Amino acid sequence: MADNQENVSNIEAGLTESYSKVEHYIVNNKKTVSYIGGGVLGLVLLVIAFFWWKGNREKEAQSKLFYAQQLFEVDSFKLALKGDGAHYGFLKVKDKYGMTKAANLCNYYIGVCYLKTGDAKKALDYLKSFSTGDEVAQSQAYSMIGDAYSETGDMKAAIDFYKKAADNLDNESLTPFYLIKAGMALEHEKNAKEAKEMYEKIKENYPNSQAGRQVEAYIARCEAQL
Repeated sequence: MADNQENVSNIEAGLTESYSKVEHYIVNNKKTVSYIGGGVLGLVLLVIAFFWWKGNREKEAQSKLFYAQQLFEVDSFKLALKGDGAHYGFLKVKDKYGMTKAANLCNYYIGVCYLKTGDAKKALDYLKSFSTGDEVAQSQAYSMIGDAYSETGDMKAAIDFYKKAADNLDNESLTPFYLIKAGMALEHEKNAKEAKEMYEKIKENYPNSQAGRQVEAYIARCEAQL
């Protein structure tokens, strides 16, 4: 018990000494402490101002994006890319509002627009720059990258991205769709064995999906090639 009291006394003495040293430093360095305090306050205000500016910039970018998205939905891909003079296209939004979520989203839209208008190489540049934590959107981007590689004739890369799209999420409708794309690309490459594996994943994991109800025919076709 006496030892505990002695320890407490030692701790209290140490804290008192530390506080005295800090107090002594502040008293003798008022000017320095004042500068440091002012600097910290300035930094805090700067950070607040940055996030306020970023938030407003994001809202503005999203509003500029709306018109191009409407054009995209009706397959007016060229206009969606470049705008009509009165409204921004995806390229202009990305250029003017870099480092925003809207600019990142533009990478996807621009990539798809280029793919739909026959420029698969440009499509790849933009689609690969798109990144999101949304599994559905990211898988769709992977699938579109696969389509772009397929257009360029690089079927190995196309297959890799179709598989990546399927592996990235577990969705009753979309995952089987990506597995079908991977399987068909593998069949194109005369790899019936691995194509069959893609189709069997659908049969095992997604039997009630639209693809699942048709997959037996795909499996039989592969078996005929083995």
